Amino acid sequence: MTAEDGGLGLASLDHHELSLWARETGADGGAGWVQRRTIDLNALLPIDNPKRLPCLSGVAEGADVIFVSTEDGVFTIELKSLQAKKVSETGEVELIYPFVTFYTETLLEKVQ
Repeated sequence: MTAEDGGLGLASLDHHELSLWARETGADGGAGWVQRRTIDLNALLPIDNPKRLPCLSGVAEGADVIFVSTEDGVFTIELKSLQAKKVSETGEVELIYPFVTFYTETLLEKVQ
């Protein structure tokens, strides 16, 4: 995923804690991962006494959205506002590949 500064980023999920990482280069030229943010999913999602742990299921590049599957359903988490939204009732989703489409007016004019 893309980090907040536009560089290479990584998201990891450990139990109920979502961590956002960024790749940084030090003064000595060596590169490493730096943890930028942690998000407590207990504060955002209905996961009081889960039978199974939440699962990081997908990332929507450019939209700053993470998909998390729980036994109560699939949720999106908007990383800038930390708003969570339920997008599916079933929590049996392991991987999500978000598809974003776009068009330009020039392309639309050619079709018409």
